[in-house]
Amino acid sequence: MTDLESLGRRWLAAFTVRDFDQLERLLDPEVRFRALVPHGLREASGPVDAVHWLRAWFDESDVFVVRSSGVDRVSDRIRVHYRVDVHEEGGWYTVDQTLYGVARDDLLTDLAVICSGFRVIDAPVDLEPTATAN
Repeated sequence: MTDLESLGRRWLAAFTVRDFDQLERLLDPEVRFRALVPHGLREASGPVDAVHWLRAWFDESDVFVVRSSGVDRVSDRIRVHYRVDVHEEGGWYTVDQTLYGVARDDLLTDLAVICSGFRVIDAPVDLEPTATAN
């Protein structure tokens, strides 16, 4: 039996530090991934292809800060949500995502994501990018 909340916490811990390799290890080899983003539906199967989307969305940010997050169970599913502020390509954005996952044998077998998209924000007063554009 999978401890869903523990699995969700491990997912969130890896995501918080952008450990994409660890995220792949938390996915079943035949994981089904779907993400509803402002530009449409993104789908993948398999850990590498699924995590590809997270890498594409968050790997290039020179500032990445989780502002709020949580893990809870919805019956037989795990819910992981987070809001991050990021800086990339000279702009500041906030992104809110909620993931719903199904697990078996301590791996996520199905992952559905709802995403706000990258919403433009003013530069947070408590953050400065580690790299500046010329």
